[in-house]
Amino acid sequence: MQVTLPGYGKDLEEILKITRPTAPEGSLLYSIAIQIRNMASCYVEDGAHFFKTADPVNSYASFSYASGWLDCGHSLGFITCHAPVPGLLFSGSDLIPYTAMPQLTEKTNRYARLLEQAVNVLVYAAEPGTLPFESAQKVLLVAEVHLRHGRVLEEECRLVPALGSYSYGHAWLDAGLRAGFFRVVSDRDLFTL
Repeated sequence: MQVTLPGYGKDLEEILKITRPTAPEGSLLYSIAIQIRNMASCYVEDGAHFFKTADPVNSYASFSYASGWLDCGHSLGFITCHAPVPGLLFSGSDLIPYTAMPQLTEKTNRYARLLEQAVNVLVYAAEPGTLPFESAQKVLLVAEVHLRHGRVLEEECRLVPALGSYSYGHAWLDAGLRAGFFRVVSDRDLFTL
């Protein structure tokens, strides 16, 4: 089945409709869950806006970022989606027209640098051996894996999935930071706080 940018966005919209916090209303974990769901929703809206304004590069990056927020929230148990988040890495490059290659190249390179910087300016906020520390380790690992994977994809000249990988990985860091797993030691502007 051919994946399209509008289809990616619609899948995310449907998932958001059934996404629920796992913790009771009024609890700290509930508040984190709502923030995660709201951030994902904002980026789905951004992706739809960018698509409507003929900006497929930013549309794809926004949808991939929203996927990262949802996957992180679900993986850490803050939210339940009752459905898989759409696949992140598409095999084809046909989601982005050839005419957008200069923008795609610039954005992919920039997002690689931003994710690398972000990985390096975070420190764990929790004590080793605690569950929050283990969760933070998982978040950081996912971000690092997507940074490495994105680089491999770039080397293969597969810029569309590389951009998706960087966006997705950065979303995990932002969600983990929002959940309180990390402290930022410098360059706070790298994160959605």
